[in-house]
Amino acid sequence: MEDIIYNFTVSYEGEEIQVRITETETDEEVFFYVEIPGEEKFEIFLSEDDEWVTNDENGLEEDLILLIGDKFESLQS
Repeated sequence: MEDIIYNFTVSYEGEEIQVRITETETDEEVFFYVEIPGEEKFEIFLSEDDEWVTNDENGLEEDLILLIGDKFESLQS
């Protein structure tokens, strides 16, 4: 399956942040990679508590990662 790319913006601390999420499917797994200006690409996923999280070291606020994940999820509905 080809990658699916989602482009959107989120408002965080008074800034509009451009977000690109690439959905990549390999065999039976799906990965979501986030790109935002000025940051390295990182992976997000739903935790056992149904919250969007990352294991990647990126220095971003947890609230921003949750906001990105929630907006992404709303686009999929």
